[in-house]
Amino acid sequence: MPARKSNHSKPLPKPESQADSKRRLSPGSYFFHQGRSIVLASQYYSSGRLSETCKGAVAAGHHNTICVALFGQLMASFEDLSKEVVARSVDIADYLDLHIAKCDWIKISTPQVLSIRGSDVSVGTLLIGPTQGWHSAEALNNRYVSLFGGRPVPEDAIDHLNRLWIMRHTVAHNAGRVTHHDAARMAATHLSDRVLSVDAKYIADTFLFLRPIAESMVQMAHDRYLSQFLSTLDDHETLSTRQFFLWESIKHLGLFLDSRSKRLPLYDMQEFRADSDRYRQKRELLSTEVPSRRNTAPKKRSLP
Repeated sequence: MPARKSNHSKPLPKPESQADSKRRLSPGSYFFHQGRSIVLASQYYSSGRLSETCKGAVAAGHHNTICVALFGQLMASFEDLSKEVVARSVDIADYLDLHIAKCDWIKISTPQVLSIRGSDVSVGTLLIGPTQGWHSAEALNNRYVSLFGGRPVPEDAIDHLNRLWIMRHTVAHNAGRVTHHDAARMAATHLSDRVLSVDAKYIADTFLFLRPIAESMVQMAHDRYLSQFLSTLDDHETLSTRQFFLWESIKHLGLFLDSRSKRLPLYDMQEFRADSDRYRQKRELLSTEVPSRRNTAPKKRSLP
């Protein structure tokens, strides 16, 4: 009779890394983690690290090739964030369901559904992951307005973000060489048929430009979800563990940890109650202000 296999032979699951935890729970914090890593990588192969015999035009060309590739990764990280904020919101609760159903930019096919068989892909990732059209500041604003009620890209940043997307297209599809069409779209005809010149400073500046937009995205989703969730709680209701975990997911969604070494905070029931009390006090304050404003309004005079 064959010996029974021991359950102890199965390898223990590896502990989740900080990066994986942020990727799963906090899209904004993960974007900072990725973006900062890309900035550091671009600065790593500087001329100061090279010997005198290795410096020159050839080394400069190699460094530009590395930075061009890293620039493409940075823009890919930003696109991933744009999607993940929406996908994570869909996974947390059903507050967006009616709005998601009306989005004509979300299209799901049978092969996409079949592709997740046996995987742990979430509903939000299945819906939002394959979507296209994110390489436009206007499209990003329109989608976030319809879902979260705000525009993450300010008016004075739209043109520059669209230019970055054209550069990303050049990197992804033309190995960094600017076509005549893309040069015209960027209003930079002098770049036509030339390889993009990207250095570590440009990557750092791009990350600084994208960072406030990224923070706005996660803040909009957090504010929309938190107010909607807290409004469902009864004033005299005993807060449950299930409600706590939902509240914690919303808090993590709105985080933007500005350090790769920082861990996601651990919340407790006391903080949940305090957040709920603050919302109730604010709601009560608003409810008392509205009648007082109505009472001070001038009375309509009757017709003679």
